[in-house]
Amino acid sequence: MDRISLHIEYLLLKHDCVIIPGVGAFIKTHREAYIDREAGMLYPMGTEIHFNADIAEDDGLIANSYSRKYNISFPEARTMVKAEAGAMRDLLQQDSEITLGNLGILRAGDDMTISFHPFLRLSSNSSRLGILPVRILALHSIDSVGPGINKHQTETSEESINKECRKHKELDFDRNYYIPVNKIFAKTAACLLLVVIAALSLFFPNTERVREDRASVVPVDTLIEKVVTKATSPSADRKQDVSATPTEATNKAPVTETKQYKLIVGTFSSESEAESYIESMKGCGYDLHNNPSGKLHRVSACSSDDASELYSLLNTKDFQKTFSESWVWHDKSVGK
Repeated sequence: MDRISLHIEYLLLKHDCVIIPGVGAFIKTHREAYIDREAGMLYPMGTEIHFNADIAEDDGLIANSYSRKYNISFPEARTMVKAEAGAMRDLLQQDSEITLGNLGILRAGDDMTISFHPFLRLSSNSSRLGILPVRILALHSIDSVGPGINKHQTETSEESINKECRKHKELDFDRNYYIPVNKIFAKTAACLLLVVIAALSLFFPNTERVREDRASVVPVDTLIEKVVTKATSPSADRKQDVSATPTEATNKAPVTETKQYKLIVGTFSSESEAESYIESMKGCGYDLHNNPSGKLHRVSACSSDDASELYSLLNTKDFQKTFSESWVWHDKSVGK
């Protein structure tokens, strides 16, 4: 679920509604700053994420993001999104709970009513940006005087305000130094500080954020290094390869997989790069195959007609340790 949650988090930065087909919609709401006169507090503006299970029709937003990210066609991306949404519904039926990256937790009730519990509430989300509630005792005290006040009442009110301020905090000039600061300068400095914090947040992302999940592409330098190492190996190894029986040579021929869903572990632009990668990964515990598709060559670890089986394998710790950037591909050429 990490891949689709990353796309949802990214899309919520630009859109107010992101729909998972057949599951529900994540909706971003905005709240303006407001004053609680009774408590004498000024609360900042903020945003909050809600979930609505009644909005489940596919609008193509996530599929479009998949298409751009993985450089695939929109129909292929929509198929991937539907497959992951189906796997998400299956997990909700089995475990009744799914964690979606940094967003929160989806829980399913006995009647499959889905509820969302966000990790960040409105107050905590604002505090992470350094925007905190402010106490406004003076405003609270003036408002309590009421309408129709005269000059004498105003002076009396100001005296009571000053007394209340001195009551909360008295300045000790004998023990401390106090530097007067212009209010306009302080406000300007605070605004500049907020702008700097917002700019830094764009260049230094949250370290707790899950890394991006993308199809692995082995660097060309690594392939060249492995080819050179193989070429400089002892001649006895080459003789052993030459003396291989015809049966062994036949077994080395590429095997075409006939399943429509494949667990892809590498994508290459040429057949030689794909075969070199398969050769370098011998002994990994999986029978790797090259799957040509147009100008690309996708290397798969296994295949199945049931996409949920592949997602179950993809999410295991042992498989992620060996192939940390794998994904499920729907091969539409199978069966044609």
